[in-house]
Amino acid sequence: FPSHDRAMGRKTGMGMFDSFNVTGLGIDSTGQGSFMPDMFKTHTQFRDERTGLFEVKFSLPSKDMIYTNLMQTVTNRLTAIPQTDTLELKKLRQQLLDLQKEYKGQFLSCHHPEDESGQTYHDDYPDS
Repeated sequence: FPSHDRAMGRKTGMGMFDSFNVTGLGIDSTGQGSFMPDMFKTHTQFRDERTGLFEVKFSLPSKDMIYTNLMQTVTNRLTAIPQTDTLELKKLRQQLLDLQKEYKGQFLSCHHPEDESGQTYHDDYPDS
């Protein structure tokens, strides 16, 4: 895993863990299986739920829980988006602003808008 992007002047990949007090990770294990959690088990201190590795399978109930928590966190001002102009933060801000919220039965569902105008939308950052 790369640990430093010289062009950007910042740590990347596994090197980012050195800069933050990471105590747990929720990693998507939907679709492609568990190759990503397996990679973290092999290359980091995170091995299982006891050590802070949580494998998340996206479903209506799990996304409802994720987005309900995000809404409460934002509403109660329990987090903030850093005021820097990195490409990643610009994408995060835009994807959060673009999100569409709807209920499917009892479950909250948030997703990127449907592409009707030729514009490409994403929701990868909010999902993470």
